[in-house]
Formats: sequence, structure tokens, C-alpha cells
Amino acid sequence: MLPAVDFSGKILLQSPSSIKLAPNGNGSLFDAIKSRSDVQYAIKSLAYLQVVGVDNAIGKILDPVFLGYACENNLQATIKTVERESESEPVGLVVDKNGVTEVVEYTELTDEMRKAREPSKEKATFWYSPPPGPFIYN
Repeated sequence: MLPAVDFSGKILLQSPSSIKLAPNGNGSLFDAIKSRSDVQYAIKSLAYLQVVGVDNAIGKILDPVFLGYACENNLQATIKTVERESESEPVGLVVDKNGVTEVVEYTELTDEMRKAREPSKEKATFWYSPPPGPFIYN
């Protein structure tokens, strides 16, 4: 939970002596999965879990091609990406980091990393960005 703020950035109060709290966005789901046994129990009863960020206007719920691909290939996790518009676009990126696929926030990229190119390719090494979901977990 994070402090709730108004449109000018002023922290809102729940009462004269306490700060009003608000969910911290899509990440609240992962906090709940980690810390709440009832959420863990509910998820364990599912064959698949799809997560789509609330601010993803193009996220297709239960996309049959995406879900079918995950099932057919028996993938533990699947993520869609979109090409970012430019090297300087402030979005997180899907990267292969020491053999592990991760999402790296744009604030963690150096200028050198932003401009890096794959050998014999025109596109940047770090080009694909995940929209807020969808993810499918098996």
C-alpha cells in the first residue's frame, strides 16, 4: 500500500492522525500472492492464471491464440511484448539476463544499453516492452 495523493500530489489523510492508503497498482497482486495463504490456495486450484493490468486497453482477456500457445508448448509463464517507439521511450523492457527472462525498468538502463544493437540487426538489443499484462502462468 502507498499513500493516496490528490491530483496536485498532496497526501490525503484518512483521519487527522493517519494517512489514507491506496493499492500500489498492478504489483499488489504479486504482494498478495506472496503474503496471503488464501490467495495462494485459490491459485493452486487453477490450471492457468492470466494477469492483465488494469491500464492495458489492448489486453485481450482469454486470447485463444495466446493461451493456446502457452498450453501447446507447456510453458510455465508467457508474456506478450510490443515494440517500443524509440530508444528513449520510458518503458520497461523484457530482457535475457544471464539466461533468465526479466522485465527491466527503463530507469535501470544506461545510455549505452539503450543504444546497443544486435550484430547485423538494425533494431536495438533492448527493443521489446511488455504492456501491463497479459501474462499467463501455468
